[in-house]
Amino acid sequence: MPRGRPQSKNEEVVLPLIPRRDTVVFPKTFAQLLVMRRSSLRAIEVAMDGDRTILVVARRDPQATDFAPEGLYSVGTEAVISRVLRLPDGSAAIWVQGQRRVKVVKVVAEDEIFRARALPIVETDERSPRAETMMRAGLSLFQKVVELSPKLPSEVYIAASNADSPGWLADLIVSSLELTLAQRQEFLEMLNPLDRLQQVSLLLAKELEVLEL
Repeated sequence: MPRGRPQSKNEEVVLPLIPRRDTVVFPKTFAQLLVMRRSSLRAIEVAMDGDRTILVVARRDPQATDFAPEGLYSVGTEAVISRVLRLPDGSAAIWVQGQRRVKVVKVVAEDEIFRARALPIVETDERSPRAETMMRAGLSLFQKVVELSPKLPSEVYIAASNADSPGWLADLIVSSLELTLAQRQEFLEMLNPLDRLQQVSLLLAKELEVLEL
């Protein structure tokens, strides 16, 4: 069975799986994950012995104690581990950077870990006048939200201002907001970048109304 990243963007990948009950990782964003499950800890070891690439997929029911492959969402994120910190209680904290969205095809148990077969989702990078207008409008709303929010540091706006595509901008904004796992997953599954940015802008407009009150 082929492993790791494919030579073609459309070629299926097989990666160690990290199921998450509390986190959705977005492409081109950084995240810190606390890993406690034995199979996930082993998956990290396997990834670190290879090209450090894992697949992070959210679980549909965060309250479920037992993990089952059918309990995963069908869209996840390929991510690269940048750092691993082993903790005294046997768990580990890992820092990852999302790479791209993937469609989960099948999950199999193998060598004490779960591996996922997945197809990369190729996202169009639109550079139209409409896209530029939407990006400016979304960034302006986000700037106002950051200025009024006591929880959002100015650094998140700086990061968003460096995004050069609608999808990237939408993902950066969503990753910084306090949303439920289901809400984050909904945005992860919005595959059209302009549609995603439009929904993010609507979310920001509502958040701004609340903050202004």
